[in-house]
Amino acid sequence: MKCMMMSILLYAVVAFSQQPEWTHFVRIAGNGLSADKVEQIIKSAKETHVFGIETDNDITGRYDSFLMPQEKLDAIKRMALRAHAEGNYSFVYIAGLECITANAEKSARSFFKDHPDWVQRDINGRPAVFSGGTAFWIRPGDEDVWISPYAAEWRKIYMERVRQIAATGIDGVYVDIPYWMTHFEGWEDTWASFDDYTVQA
Repeated sequence: MKCMMMSILLYAVVAFSQQPEWTHFVRIAGNGLSADKVEQIIKSAKETHVFGIETDNDITGRYDSFLMPQEKLDAIKRMALRAHAEGNYSFVYIAGLECITANAEKSARSFFKDHPDWVQRDINGRPAVFSGGTAFWIRPGDEDVWISPYAAEWRKIYMERVRQIAATGIDGVYVDIPYWMTHFEGWEDTWASFDDYTVQA
């Protein structure tokens, strides 16, 4: 009897350990995330049998929330709690090396105005700064910058934001576009950043 119980227990342990991670069998859907949208996202996920809810609120990719993240952190925490209450998982999208300042043309402050030295530059010193119309996600009047990962002060803030996101209880972070910007017109043949931080590295 003792031998049979051990065999059953061993079988259960092996069977459980062979279950794939939830990330291996998710059915995802993208959702813009703010605190007032959490219940609708949960409802939609249940109705469409989504398992693994991808949310976008991009703390690091928007200059206002890069500086003051609390509102978006609260939304992420609420999303994580509600997803878990439903037996689901949720992860959040954040930008890697891109940051957009809304209405930068009319603002005294923007990422580039505040930190021109943190921005990637081509071999001629031209900064990787773009405006509305360059890509569909950049609105007229907005500023879109691409950041050097070697800018130590930026990296310190960025990693603190990632730690804050992780502390919300969210199940994962999807970091997009962590590379040298080469896909906008006129930048296709550039191949490295020549900002001071990168050159010194």
